Amino acid sequence: MAKRVNKRGGSTSKTQKSVPDTRSELREEQIRQRAYELYLARGACLGDPMGDWLRAEQELRSSATERQTTGAAS
Repeated sequence: MAKRVNKRGGSTSKTQKSVPDTRSELREEQIRQRAYELYLARGACLGDPMGDWLRAEQELRSSATERQTTGAAS
């Protein structure tokens, strides 16, 4: 835990916020966007949001692996 000094000079205990991992935040946003596209492609009908999320995650993972493989072959 980090200590924070208050205006009177004393310290207060405060949990330290972690620095956001922008790569994981970006990845999460990409997954969210793709899952939404899957929902729209289904006609915006109720369905399986977790399934959409997992499918989007898998598609993005496959796409990233393909790019790495293609980039390594160059």
